[in-house]
Amino acid sequence: MAAVPANWREDEMVVGALFSPFRSREVNPQGYDTKMAFWRQELADVCRKQRRLQLSRRRLEAEHIVGCHRPSCLREVFTNLRRTGEAVAVSELRHQCAASTGWVAWGTEMLVWRPCRYCWGLARRTIWPEPDEENVVLMAALKEASDELYSRHLAHLAAEQPAAGALILTDRLHALHRDLLASRSDLELALLQLQHQGRVTVTEVDGRPAVKFRLEGEPDRRPTVTELEKGVLRLTLVESTLRERVEQLETSQEELRAKAKALLKTGQREAAKKHLRQWKKTQALLDKRQTTLDNVQGMLHAIEESKHNRKVMEALSRGTAAIKGAFGDVTIDKVDQVVADCQEMLEDQEDMDALLARPISPGDAAEAAELEEELSELMGGTAAAATPQKQPPTPRQRGRQELPATPPRAEPKDLPSPPTVSPGKMSEGSKTPRVRLIAPTLEV
Repeated sequence: MAAVPANWREDEMVVGALFSPFRSREVNPQGYDTKMAFWRQELADVCRKQRRLQLSRRRLEAEHIVGCHRPSCLREVFTNLRRTGEAVAVSELRHQCAASTGWVAWGTEMLVWRPCRYCWGLARRTIWPEPDEENVVLMAALKEASDELYSRHLAHLAAEQPAAGALILTDRLHALHRDLLASRSDLELALLQLQHQGRVTVTEVDGRPAVKFRLEGEPDRRPTVTELEKGVLRLTLVESTLRERVEQLETSQEELRAKAKALLKTGQREAAKKHLRQWKKTQALLDKRQTTLDNVQGMLHAIEESKHNRKVMEALSRGTAAIKGAFGDVTIDKVDQVVADCQEMLEDQEDMDALLARPISPGDAAEAAELEEELSELMGGTAAAATPQKQPPTPRQRGRQELPATPPRAEPKDLPSPPTVSPGKMSEGSKTPRVRLIAPTLEV
C-alpha cells in the first residue's frame, strides 16, 4: 500500500482499504505499517482538533463514517498502540500517576493492583470475548496538552500576579484554559501527568481540589503547599464570594428603584413606599458587604505587597553577597594603603623622569656655552660687515671727551672800575701802573 494521499476521503477505493480490517503483517508488511501509521496520525489529529485526550473506539467508529464505509480496524489499532506503549487505558494511567506520589502507593500498585488487573483481564477475555473496551489516552497527545497547559498558566501567573500565587482551584483553572481542554476529566488527566513529572501538586482546600504550579527558577522538584498559601486562597475565595454578593445587591437595588418609580407613575404610593423601604434595607446591607469587601481586598493587597517586598529583600541580599564575593578580603585600610603607594610611586616616577632629562656629562654644558659664544661672534661679525667701523679716538680727543662740553662760567668777583681819565692826561703823581687784563685762554 502506497502512502495515503491528502484527499483520501474522495477516493472510495482508498477509504475502503483504510477502513477494512487488518490482514496479517506477514502478508504485506509495507501495507500494514502504512495503514497503522495513517490511523496513528488520524487519532492524534482527532485529539488536537476536538481538544480531548480520551479516545473511545465506539465513538470513533460512529464519527468516522465516510459514505457507506465504517472503520472496522480500530480494535487492532488500539491493541497495537497499547502494546507499543503509545496509548494507555485511563484507569491504568491514574494508577501509574498515583503510584508515583510515594513509596506506599508505589508498593500497593506493584504488589496488589497490577496483578489484580492482569488476572481480571485474563478472566474477562475468557468470559466475554468482546468486552466493552475502556477509553485510552494517547501519550503523545497527553504530553503535548500538559506541556501547553503548564506554559500557558505560567504566562498567566506572570501577567496577573495573583495574591494566592501559584495555588489555584481546578474549577478556576478549567475556566481559564477551556479552549485547550474541553472536559474536566481531560484536565484532570493533564494534571496527573504534570504531577507525575513533578511540576504541579494537587491538594484540597476546604474540600475543593486545588493545584500549585512550580514556578520558573524554583528547585526541580514537586512544589510544596504551605498553610499560608491555603489561607491566602481561602481569603481569595471569600473576596470572590463577597464581590458576587455585592453585584447581586446592586442589581436588586436597581430593580427595587425601578419598581418604585413605576408604582408612583400608576398612583400606588403605598406600594412604592414598601419598595423604597426594601431599597433602604438593601442599601444598608450593601454598605456592610462593601465594607467587608474593602477590608478583604486591603488584606490581599497587603499580602501582595509583602510578597514583592520579600522579593526585593531577597534580591538585595543576593546583590550584597555578590558584592562581598567580588571584593573578597578588600578593606578600606588596604585600599587607602594601595592609593598611597600609587601616589608615592607616581612621585618617584616624576623624579626619575626629571633626572633622566638632565645632561649626563658636564662637557655638554661647556660645549653648549662655546657654541652660543661662537653664534654670538658670528652674529656680531655679520653686523660689523654691514656697518662702517669707527677709528679709535686720539689722546687729544680722549682729553676733550673727558672735559665737559660747555665749561661753567666764572662769576667776576671784585674787579677794579674802569678809568674815567685818559692815560695821557693823567699826572705823574696820580699815575698808577697799568694793569693788563689778559683773559684766560682755554683750549678746547
